[in-house]
Amino acid sequence: MADFEYKKDKYKKMAEQNKREWRDGRIIFKIVKKEIDKWNPYGLLPDCPNDEFDGESKSIAMHIDRNSTADKIAKTISEEFTLSFGDSDMFSLKSCVSVAENIRDSMDYFIKNKRIKK
Repeated sequence: MADFEYKKDKYKKMAEQNKREWRDGRIIFKIVKKEIDKWNPYGLLPDCPNDEFDGESKSIAMHIDRNSTADKIAKTISEEFTLSFGDSDMFSLKSCVSVAENIRDSMDYFIKNKRIKK
């Protein structure tokens, strides 16, 4: 019985930690940053500093949550990058769908596996 209580307590602590990580946005930011950097609009990376898109990634991460749809994420990306770079054609909703789907997939992967997708 003590073993069961120990496992139950350990599980509760892990669940709480997971909730805290999602709540404060660290995980979402890491996922967004990874996918935005991989997307690399304008081909600035790796020649520019690796924090080149961190401002946009932070803003996107602040406007989405673990339940956001790929469509909402794409809209957020489009709005943020259009605001930052003033290029509404390059950052149309349609052009942001694939990176948004990657972000959504990475969030789903994290939910299932408790780690960020490589």
